[in-house]
Amino acid sequence: MASRHTGDAAVHRYFELSTIIERAKADGDFLRAIRAARDTYPLMPAVVRQMKKDYGSFDLRTARARPLTLKNLPYVRLPKAPHTWAERHQEQTEVIVETAADTKAQAANVKHARSVLPHFVVSGNGWVLASEEALSPAERPDPAFKKVFPTEGSTLWLDPKGRRAEFPTAPTIALTTDRTGAKLAERGLAYDVYRADVNGDGSGVLFLSREGVLHGYTERLEALLLERVVDMPEYAAQVNRFGIQPHESKNHTRCVALSTDRSRYLVTIVDEAWCCDTKSGEPLWRLRFPEKEGWTEVAAQRSERVGTTAEINTALHVWDPTPRLRHRGRPSSRRRNAVTSLHPDRHTTLRSAPGFARCGRGRFRAG
Repeated sequence: MASRHTGDAAVHRYFELSTIIERAKADGDFLRAIRAARDTYPLMPAVVRQMKKDYGSFDLRTARARPLTLKNLPYVRLPKAPHTWAERHQEQTEVIVETAADTKAQAANVKHARSVLPHFVVSGNGWVLASEEALSPAERPDPAFKKVFPTEGSTLWLDPKGRRAEFPTAPTIALTTDRTGAKLAERGLAYDVYRADVNGDGSGVLFLSREGVLHGYTERLEALLLERVVDMPEYAAQVNRFGIQPHESKNHTRCVALSTDRSRYLVTIVDEAWCCDTKSGEPLWRLRFPEKEGWTEVAAQRSERVGTTAEINTALHVWDPTPRLRHRGRPSSRRRNAVTSLHPDRHTTLRSAPGFARCGRGRFRAG
């Protein structure tokens, strides 16, 4: 029995039935799951043809991303903010402005204004700035930790350069503290950090290195996950679609995330999002975001916009940056000389205006 669905419609219907099967199995409704599974049989020829067209091959062992249709997503329109919120914000703004003006007026009469100016300003009924105290050297945060990720349960500190005396070979050093600021753990990581995510309660972190390695840890910095993105079959499918080079894995992996219970992690590769099980690495669900729904295409997926523009070529011809034996100046100096020679202030005629304008457009384009 042939199916009436073809092309992308068949793939979309196939994933709809796959979702029904998974939900029915979770609910214990196996009869419904069987009926939905039987409905997938007529779709398979069209699904295989379309996937071969999109990916170049079809493999049952490799899961495919279900296209995301925005019109099927439920949404709730939120009400506007009450007027009292705007009034309260206006009152607080006025208090802050008045406080800053008073502080500025007082500082004008003090010789050492920098040392007496307050670093904090408070606003609101009943709130008063009691005092300001400088932290002792032992209490101050280590300036080597440039990146901070505060959460409800803990705070992650990252030293992106690493290679300290305690961890001489570590490219990145991670430190976690609890809500009171006490150190939970400190560790030199085996891989650097290109992208990072800390889950909602701070119980887990997930990093992506510049070499495309996913490495995750608990709040105690115990190893939780280690996987190479290029080894994932989902990434291999995207390589076939877009012709991604091996060294470009970090550029096309846009986002990584870890669930609060640390049982799932999310990876987005170009236009697809994959949610995988932390222990097994198997994909739990996958979505492909639409290309044209709500968007206007300005260039093809593999853009042909390469090389220099016509305006830059024209400007280069005017500048004449070709090296000569009798002229050892840099291209920037030659450009200045060309612009100076064509400047309207040095010419009474209008013949130099077009050349001067071409230099300006080319300079703007070339940056």
